[in-house]
Amino acid sequence: MNIRISLRQLTGIQMMSILPTTLVFLPGLTFHTATTGAFYAVLLASVVGWALNRIITRSCLGESPVTGFPAHFGPFLGRILLGIYGLGITTGLISIGNELMTFIQASVLPRTPDWAIAGLVWPVAWVLADGGYEGIARMTDILVIGFIVVSLVVALPLFGYIRLSHFVPYWPPQGSTLLAAVWIPASFLGETVIGVAFVDGARDLSPKARQQALMAGAWLTTDIFIGLIMTLWGVLGAQFAAQTTFPLLEAIRDIRVGQFLSRFDLLFVPLWVGLIELKLGIWIFAAGTALARSVGIGPIRLWFGLVSFVPLVMAALLFPSVAGRISFLRWSWADTAYPTLVLVMGLHGLVGWIKRRHAHG
Repeated sequence: MNIRISLRQLTGIQMMSILPTTLVFLPGLTFHTATTGAFYAVLLASVVGWALNRIITRSCLGESPVTGFPAHFGPFLGRILLGIYGLGITTGLISIGNELMTFIQASVLPRTPDWAIAGLVWPVAWVLADGGYEGIARMTDILVIGFIVVSLVVALPLFGYIRLSHFVPYWPPQGSTLLAAVWIPASFLGETVIGVAFVDGARDLSPKARQQALMAGAWLTTDIFIGLIMTLWGVLGAQFAAQTTFPLLEAIRDIRVGQFLSRFDLLFVPLWVGLIELKLGIWIFAAGTALARSVGIGPIRLWFGLVSFVPLVMAALLFPSVAGRISFLRWSWADTAYPTLVLVMGLHGLVGWIKRRHAHG
């Protein structure tokens, strides 16, 4: 595996992997559960997650994970590093799938099918994935699409259409505080490894350094905003939190849109949800690019395989009974995955139009 990327280019991805954990969960745990050990567990997991990110990224570059020691990677150690790389990809995909399903559950419109809500995420991912850096010569297209998506998500809670009471992320069942704390940086670690593969693939797609720099800046800026907004949410929304391991999640889950939200909440909660959507679109693109480069298949076959395989994995993880898995697969495939895939394929013409417009402009 040939990863051609400098540590300077990975700095933003490394920051992104640890920043949300630090800014999102540490403030809430400090205010509510510092005496239970959860604060120290998350702090330790954050440090370990940063160290693992550093080791993997330096190892992928063929450099020594520890400064001052020479790097000698033989065939055996190379296989181990490749296994860690694959494990990181898998963990990142599970994290992305979990976030995507959680967002869909939190944003179900009462009079709109679920696949239509999922369609809010996929247009951004598809335009990026199919257009790449060659098809979108200016970042204004991405900014316009992002503005439209965020505007929609900001407007929905004002009319009571986003039900934040459904926002219940998946955590490992019957897990200890330490296990639940480690799950967070492990997920971000997986997303970091996906980012390594994506940035390497972006170099192969196009040599336009400006486009890569702008996209990397968009990644970092998005996650900084998410972290800051959720930090403020943890401080100002503390009265809604229960005395649990992760009080911020309990606060979000217990919120009822409208009567319990202040003016500050009405602005920042939907903005936070919108930023999650943009982050999902970017990371779905990153995972798709990494997989496409690894297995050498086209975008249509890639997305068809993802919408077929990912629900199978999630059903096996989330539901112990066969009946529960069948019900989940029926919902995810019939109501969400394949209708969304049809919508995504239809957006192929939009991408072609953008390419032609820039080619003649």
